[in-house]
Amino acid sequence: MSEVVLVFPKMVLSQKFDRPNIPLSIITLGTMLSDRGYKATLIDQRMDENWKETLDQSLRRKPLMVGISCLSGPPIHFGLEIASFVRERSSVPIVWGGLHPTLEPSTTIEHPLVDMLAVGESEISIIELAEALEGKLPLQKVGGLMFKENGRIFSNPPAQLIPLSEIPPLRFDLVDYNRYKQRISTYGMEEYKTTVFIETSRGCCNRCAYCTRSKRPNRWRALSPEETVARFRYYKEHFGIGAFMLADENFYVDIKRVEKIIGLMELQSLEIYWDGACRPEYVARKIDVDLLNRMEKVGYKSMIIGAESGSDRILNFINKGCVSEDIILANRKL
Repeated sequence: MSEVVLVFPKMVLSQKFDRPNIPLSIITLGTMLSDRGYKATLIDQRMDENWKETLDQSLRRKPLMVGISCLSGPPIHFGLEIASFVRERSSVPIVWGGLHPTLEPSTTIEHPLVDMLAVGESEISIIELAEALEGKLPLQKVGGLMFKENGRIFSNPPAQLIPLSEIPPLRFDLVDYNRYKQRISTYGMEEYKTTVFIETSRGCCNRCAYCTRSKRPNRWRALSPEETVARFRYYKEHFGIGAFMLADENFYVDIKRVEKIIGLMELQSLEIYWDGACRPEYVARKIDVDLLNRMEKVGYKSMIIGAESGSDRILNFINKGCVSEDIILANRKL
């Protein structure tokens, strides 16, 4: 069985990060690889104090590649630390992915500790790349891939966007998921509970100037209400997880879908805690108090509002798509 190693770097330079969120990016890719018969080894540098030993053991097994999922900012520093460790011990390809390489592919690929990088969503690309490194597919056929060959840099056409229903239920057991606990005082409880990110949709219809989505637009797409509720139930029954944070960029695009999800949860009595972010104008204009009450009764206890500013001039300047009155009305409804 061919092995792929995926590493999630630390997020901060100086302060201790006591309770990080679960590394959704590498768990999603690891799930795709496992589903296709590959051995996926996941290392979270934030949680594994002996990550060098863990990574060294993986390198001795001669994996197909080491993938580094990297955001912009301090994670670049730690990603380079990981890549340097790999380069000193192995000739295995070092592949970068995530938000930073997607936003800055040309400057990222130039670095000597970057052999390849994946631009954009990589659920399909990671499988194609694994097959290419096994000699089953030319590198030129891997969607969204940038790579070096004989001193030249090559850039492939964009990767396909996978329908979310084609991503299998996530393998949270690829990491020690019970270590990822969040204090859920926002739910009226002071205890720490195992909490995971999940996605039920991707994309956003808005183009706020400060958001990376303005630089990487794609269409909004979502799991059906039935699939969404089935995922909640699956994770609770298979892993005992009862607290969820929505990683959706815009869960509330289709309010009819939201209403159907809530209706299904009312019928099934899932008894979970969940929360997510919402735009203020959606609460102000699209979501009524009755729906908010129903959401609360099925465990949705916290809504994160991206207000950004109380100034209409600034809201307009950043292309927020709402006005200050929306923020006030959303607050009153909540």
